Formats: sequence, C-alpha cells, structure tokens
Amino acid sequence: MKAVEFKLSVPKYLITKTLSRRFKSVGTSSLSCLSLRELPLPTMINEDWVRVRTLRSGICGTDIAIINGNTSFSLQPYGSESFVFGHEIVGEVVEKSPSVKNIREGDRVVIDPSHSCSTRGVEKTCPNCRRGQSHICMNLTNGHLSPATAIGFSHETGGGWGEYFIAHKSQIYKLPDGFSLEEAVLVEPFAVALHAVLRRYPPNGAKVLVLGSGTIGLLTIAVLKMLPIRCKIYATARYTFQEEMAKEMGAHVVINPGKEDLYEAIAKETNAQIFKPSLGKRVVEGGMLRVYDSIASSETIDDALRLTQAGGSVVLVGAAADAKGIDLTPVWFREVDLLGSVMSSVENFRGKKRKTFEFAIELMKRNKRIPFHKLITHRYKLGEWKKAIQTAQSRGRSNAVKVVFTFD
Repeated sequence: MKAVEFKLSVPKYLITKTLSRRFKSVGTSSLSCLSLRELPLPTMINEDWVRVRTLRSGICGTDIAIINGNTSFSLQPYGSESFVFGHEIVGEVVEKSPSVKNIREGDRVVIDPSHSCSTRGVEKTCPNCRRGQSHICMNLTNGHLSPATAIGFSHETGGGWGEYFIAHKSQIYKLPDGFSLEEAVLVEPFAVALHAVLRRYPPNGAKVLVLGSGTIGLLTIAVLKMLPIRCKIYATARYTFQEEMAKEMGAHVVINPGKEDLYEAIAKETNAQIFKPSLGKRVVEGGMLRVYDSIASSETIDDALRLTQAGGSVVLVGAAADAKGIDLTPVWFREVDLLGSVMSSVENFRGKKRKTFEFAIELMKRNKRIPFHKLITHRYKLGEWKKAIQTAQSRGRSNAVKVVFTFD
C-alpha cells in the first residue's frame, strides 16, 4: 500500500527543526524524515483488531509540528521510531473477525485513535484506564505495540495517511445515517475540542476567550455554542478568512491581534485594569473567566495567563508547543488554573458518563446549523502529499482551515 511515512533520523530531524522557520518546504524535502513509500499492509494483531480502508484523513497541527521539528524530545519515549501519520480518520471496514460485534464489513466508521491498556493487550489495567481516562493511559510503552500514543503515530497500526490501517474494536465508531464524510473527518478534532471545554466547563453568563481560529479553535467555538450554556464567546483570529469563520462557528466578538491591541480589547470588554511594570509585559487585573488556547505557543500561553481573571482557568487544547519563557506568576499569585487537554475518552457531563466520541457524533448530528463542511477547505490525493502539507503550513497564503487527503 502507499503511505506517507515518518522515519526518525536525529540528524534529519535537527536539520528540519533548524531550517523550518525560514524554509517551510524543508519538511517535505529529502532533508526531512518524511517520504511517500510502498509499505506492506499492517498485520492484524489478534481477533480484536479490524482492517480499515481509508476514505478521508486530516492534517493536524500536531502532525505539522512533528514534521517541522517543533515538539519536545520529552515525547520521544512515547513514540514509534517509524510510523504513518494520520489520526483524524474516516474509513470503511474491509476485514474483521466474528468476535468483533456491532460492525460489519462495508460499514463506514470513524476512529478514536488513542491507545490504551485495551489496545495494547495489557492484562493489568492501569488506574487511568480503569477510571475511563484511557486517553492518558499509563502503559503507552508496554504491551504488544511499540511505544506510541495513538494510531497515526504507531508503527504497527499504520495511519490515515496510508491506504489501509488497523484499529482495535474499542476504537471504532460506526457512522450514523446521513453523516457525510466531510463531517466524519472532523469528529476526532471536534471530540478534542469537546473534551477541552468539559475540562473547565464555563458557567452561564461567563465571558470566555478562544485563542486561535485554526481547526481546533473554530471547533472549540462551535462546542461552546452547541452546549447548553449561555456565555459570551470571544476569539482571536490572525487572518480575515479566520475572522469570518469564527463568527460563523458562533463567536460573538473576534479580535485580530495584528490589527488591534489584544490586551486593550480584552480589558475594555471585561472592565479589567491594565498595569505596566517597570520591566516586562503588561499585567491585567480582571479579564476572562475561561481561556481556551488552541495555539499553545510560548507567547499565547503567557498571554492567556495574563488575560485570565483571578480564580479563572486556562486550558491548553491539544498538543502544546515546546514552550519556553512563560511567566507563571498568575498561577500562584492569582490562582489561575493551567490545565492540559489531549485527545478524549469519557466525559462526565451533568452527572452522566459517556464516551466523548459518542457525545461528539450526537452533537454534530443534531446541530446542522453549524457549517462544519466549510472547515474542509482543501482536498488532495495522497500522491499530492507535499502540496497538501505545504498548504496546511501556509494558511495566510492558502486560506486553509482543514486540509484532508481523499482516497475515493
């Protein structure tokens, strides 16, 4: 099968890391760890696994960060040395054993990519998996899979940037009738956004800020709009097309930090005070109750902490950058919570426990007024992988939101 494979070479990784800020194309060049290859079909591990033919697979900001060498080496022990990218996936079941119930060959499915004790075949289930928090499984280096957090970063499973992959039965969700492939490829990032919002669910009347209007930021806005809360949603957007999309997703106020002063805008909207120390950045007294940072760079994390009111919360949505130089004073001085949020598994919403993917599919299915299809801005065949990645990297020129590979 054809697949875009990442094969770690430390010299190539360091070259890419050094050059990628100036030369975007280095991540898809012969200097990088990435290439289109002919690979054997992933081997079925046991009767609990299913073979799936890829129909759509998205390019995620985390994928781009790894390709460009912008992730922390702290993650290396939890990653396979070689793998096929693609964790935002919708596909068609092509092979399964009789022991896998509730799905049939030919069914269209979406995949919860995160690995757990179940997918790894670990007999002694870790405490997190026992609590339903399988997305933060403590056995990511154990069991019958190579170290990896998820499909799309796992050597044995393959991923969505390949024609076929395998998934454990616990990772598969059948698409309901009337659910389009365009909507389906957004289920995984929507579930990520849903999990992040539920990590610190805002109360009615709250003012909340979403930093960034890429795919995850826009879906976070959509989640806040769709859940049964009445809060005022603010968002930041770097480009005009992102401003327009943020409003379509449900943002009440969109701030472009390139055109207006973010601190002044937030202070005005929240009746906060701004102070200027003798040295360093401005300090805000007051601000937002919740800030969901979908960019999670050094700059945005530092800003998020400063723009959150005392006792409020900052949630880092998805994979954060290898951030440095962040002033943590608001965390201890104003008791601002700083939380991470990664992938999804089970949510406890209004006293009811449910799988995030099931909740996400239900919300997307019943909220047809949210124009999810508009988030898919670019589609490429796998053979066009270099152009696809470069499009995702250059949003200002390409006006890209979600870039996907198509296989039909």
